[in-house]
Amino acid sequence: MGWQSVNPMEERARFVLAVMKGQERFSALCRKAGVSRKTGYKLVKRFRTEGLKGIAERSRRPRRSPTAVSISTVCEVVSIRNAHPQWGAKKIRAILEQQYTRATLPAVRSINRILERCGLVQKYRRRRGKVPYYPETVIRPKTTNEVWTVDFKGYWYTKDGRRCNPLTIRDEHSKFILDIGALADSTGSAVFERFKRCFVRYGLPKYIRSDNGEPFSCSTSIKGLNTLAVNFIKLGILPNRIPKRSPQYNGGHERMHGDMKKELQFTPARDLALQQRIFDAWRQEYNEVRPHEALKMKTPAKCYVASPRRFDEVKEDFVYSPSAILRKVGMRGEIWWEGRRFFLSNALTHETVGIFPYKDGKFDVWFREFFIGRAAFLPLGGGKQPKDPQKMLPMSWH
Repeated sequence: MGWQSVNPMEERARFVLAVMKGQERFSALCRKAGVSRKTGYKLVKRFRTEGLKGIAERSRRPRRSPTAVSISTVCEVVSIRNAHPQWGAKKIRAILEQQYTRATLPAVRSINRILERCGLVQKYRRRRGKVPYYPETVIRPKTTNEVWTVDFKGYWYTKDGRRCNPLTIRDEHSKFILDIGALADSTGSAVFERFKRCFVRYGLPKYIRSDNGEPFSCSTSIKGLNTLAVNFIKLGILPNRIPKRSPQYNGGHERMHGDMKKELQFTPARDLALQQRIFDAWRQEYNEVRPHEALKMKTPAKCYVASPRRFDEVKEDFVYSPSAILRKVGMRGEIWWEGRRFFLSNALTHETVGIFPYKDGKFDVWFREFFIGRAAFLPLGGGKQPKDPQKMLPMSWH
């Protein structure tokens, strides 16, 4: 037999009726009901004046609450949330700081309760897992313009049927979005043109971090070298690529792409020109209005400073170390070393590389400040030399 549920209303009615009959002492009835004499008198008084309605459960909410959030503040919180559906309580509170005093400013938890009661919070199941570590190859910036991150947001189509490829460029340290380009194609030349606009306006970074996909890297070339990477290196900017199939190493950039997907992708513009204007307006709000938790609720625009390294398309020839042996890359991406020819990269055609030999037959290959790798010729079977000196020999890279 299961437990029987107790209805508080029935218990109060039974207590009051027993008091009205007068067959038992009042104190004894209070002990049986488990209430004090004060509570018992209060229930009897309410029953005599209001009937059964008087002994029903009543709200315990105080009539006055000095710390209660005002109706105008609730309306302001809901208004900000409706205008920015992706903003949480911390960002909303940072916006309210501009118009409220410290005494009237609601706490983060109070704003959360307002959003929950208004049905404006969608709860997600938190994923549990190990915190991703940063390998040595991924540069973690300590100042602005040390690392710029770049990636393509997943494409969508505008209403006139044209494909939009949003290219996003962002400063890793300050979270400042440098550019969002509505590109019709994702070629390396189109990407470099957008970068040149950023270089003219903001200067040059030290590293550019990207994934290993096109057009930022070539999977069949050593160190992923392609024309875009070579153009960056010639400007004194070093590529810094994340490990393959590991987007978590560029997590801040991917998080920003998530906001773009929710706020921009589901409402495509009429054409690319209008889409670009929408991108510019969204980028301005992200940089100048939206507080960022990683920046202690400051906006990225308050934390970003342009680079002192100014952009100049006409660069002087790079001066290698005096100990380097210079070789010019041929039309087919090959160089000659010790009377033998081997393939390096088509992206380095007509460029000059520096070679630093070692006594064990190995040698380091550098393109300006970018280390390509340590190489050695693979020995032929029987120790024979190739009959045709023009034939490219196999290499091993370390």
